[in-house]
Amino acid sequence: MADHVDETTQTRYPWRATVRTIIAFVGGLALAAPLLYTAVTNQSPEAATGAGATALLVAGAITRLMANPFVNEWLTRLGLGAEPKQTN
Repeated sequence: MADHVDETTQTRYPWRATVRTIIAFVGGLALAAPLLYTAVTNQSPEAATGAGATALLVAGAITRLMANPFVNEWLTRLGLGAEPKQTN
């Protein structure tokens, strides 16, 4: 039996995965910024929970969107795709 190790793109290109995660995280925070500001200034636990949930939901949606083949192809042109550009 052959030893077959199937490496993921996250393992082969860790910096690409890191940058894509940062993009999703920053996008989630940016869209939740008004809720976060309200939570911080009013010291409201309910608003803070809502802001955290919103940021997580948006980051998850952005991550899912980046997994779409069309979006991944576009990100590849920018150098952020799951795989590097194919050179012919």
